[in-house]
Amino acid sequence: MAHAQAPAGDNSPETKPARREASEKNTARSKALYPRTKESINKTIAAIQAKKGSGNLAEAQEAVNALNVYRYLCGVPFSVKVNASMCSQAQSAADACAAKGTLSHSLGAYTDQCNLAAASGNLPMVNTVHIYMDDAGANNREVRGHRQHCLKYGLTSTGFGKQKGFGAMRVMLGRGAKMPKMKRGWSYPGNGFYPAAWMKGNGWSYYAPAGISMKKANVTMWKLAQPPTKVPTPSELQQAQKISMGSVFTHDGQIVFEPGIQTPEGIYWVEIKAGNFSDKYVVEFF
Repeated sequence: MAHAQAPAGDNSPETKPARREASEKNTARSKALYPRTKESINKTIAAIQAKKGSGNLAEAQEAVNALNVYRYLCGVPFSVKVNASMCSQAQSAADACAAKGTLSHSLGAYTDQCNLAAASGNLPMVNTVHIYMDDAGANNREVRGHRQHCLKYGLTSTGFGKQKGFGAMRVMLGRGAKMPKMKRGWSYPGNGFYPAAWMKGNGWSYYAPAGISMKKANVTMWKLAQPPTKVPTPSELQQAQKISMGSVFTHDGQIVFEPGIQTPEGIYWVEIKAGNFSDKYVVEFF
């Protein structure tokens, strides 16, 4: 497992207030393509972030809230709980990294069972979640393993620790809880409306349902001029702007791709194919 380094100017996302114009009320959008309205997204994010922790777990709760927001937006269960024992383990890992002045998963003290992050100065626990989801850096690009741990379907509890600019998140190794049978996978960014403030970095991820290999998968992507009301036909996609694709990394259960998009804005149609399996979805940033 590689470790995560904070990008320059890393900031916590803030949700944009919902606009009230009629064009934003999702009336022209297919519910199958847009499972959540902008209003429901903003309300759910606010409700998740409102949860408060007590005592020395207050900061860890804030970090778990951010984790649950990402999980909600990406389409996996978002009821992860703070676990005091896991917080102690993550604290041990952060202490070990601080003592050595470096990030390493081979220092003992649960460092091999944690996402690790570092930044100059103070490193709030909640900021480490955004670092893990970005998962930038040469050692992380291909797998985005920190993000993968954050979005593991069966994750139910976790813990956070920090020490002198080093942070740790106790992750669930192995298969974890059994996934239900699913026809579709989940993605980062998630399908439908997606708040631009919660999109970190240029790497997109798609996670396949259980039993589907992505090792020979391919991805194609278009920028749409208008929100789709149904699945676009091939002839309609020929009229759309095809997005150039940078690096694409395929793995057993996921595909990581870096589309040629400078900023998270616009409406995009994504098609994933792996043998007989395929998935298609829209991402509209707001």
